[in-house]
Amino acid sequence: MTFFYILSSILIFIPAYLAIKKITTSEGVYHKFFGILISFLLMFFHFYTYHDGKIPFLAISIEDNDIAHYSSFIFGLISGVVGCIAYQDK
Repeated sequence: MTFFYILSSILIFIPAYLAIKKITTSEGVYHKFFGILISFLLMFFHFYTYHDGKIPFLAISIEDNDIAHYSSFIFGLISGVVGCIAYQDK
């Protein structure tokens, strides 16, 4: 399950980057807000997984698996960086 969690987290960064970049390049203020909101939701998901010790929606515990537990924290940080890069890359 750790492999699936890490692989799906890495693969979701590509469409998230493209979505955030497309949304934030428009001139509308609300569009930029929703781009930042997408980045926030990705960070929230991974930090919640780290804090709770379970993968949301699947209720799979990752507390005993150090790699999955700490990778959720790292993915939370990386998703913020992905959002920042997509927002600044115009």
